[in-house]
Amino acid sequence: MYLDRKYKMPRILKHVHVPVQSRRRHLLGLLSSDPNTPSRSSIVVYFHGFPDLSVHPDTSVTPAFASRFPRKLNELLPLSFDLLCVNFSGLPGSDHDVPYRSKLLSHEVDDADAIIAFCEHELGMRHVHIVGLSTGAILASLVRNHVMHTSLRSISVVAGIADTTEGVHLDFSIDQQAQAQTDGFCLTPFYWPPNWPLPPDAVDVDSSTGKLWRPLDHGYLADMVALDIGVSVGLGKVPFLVIHGDHDKSIP
Repeated sequence: MYLDRKYKMPRILKHVHVPVQSRRRHLLGLLSSDPNTPSRSSIVVYFHGFPDLSVHPDTSVTPAFASRFPRKLNELLPLSFDLLCVNFSGLPGSDHDVPYRSKLLSHEVDDADAIIAFCEHELGMRHVHIVGLSTGAILASLVRNHVMHTSLRSISVVAGIADTTEGVHLDFSIDQQAQAQTDGFCLTPFYWPPNWPLPPDAVDVDSSTGKLWRPLDHGYLADMVALDIGVSVGLGKVPFLVIHGDHDKSIP
């Protein structure tokens, strides 16, 4: 547990472990809250992109965010809102039961459901607001029609896509797609968290930047194109905000 003193009023950062009952696994999360705000009932949940992390995986040291977006959310959110950021399955801190290589977006939809359920049942939140970035925006879109989440109040997607088939071409180069077809896997870039043991399957490690490459099975690509964002968004009733820059060159 860590008291963050950068803000006008303190927030407490603590590690949490989110159970995914349907898959018998746990996800590493970081919960930020203000102990001076009684009876908190609202929480923002951040879904990170791919390949990326929300939380530094080392639970033996001071809790820390692993990327800028959740860090800025934590800085700017009103203290009446808690913030929960979680590393999806297959990523450092959440890779005990699911190796990176066998990640699937459909499994991360299960993760997303479990994260929302954790907010509802473990944290007692009555108002859950999701913010998804890039691939996290895909996941946020795919839970819009999941009516079991009675506390889900809003979904905001940043730099998302409407078609997963097109998304494959944005996330994976022609060479990566060809390698996946030929070899059954492709190498994907990842910026590894500092002071964390390198994975044994890492290649072309750049120690100055932390960038490395890891194999990801072709199943990830095939699974991705099978997901229908349009149906989930069209059938859902939760208020839905799309944020997309006019000059976004990476995700047009």
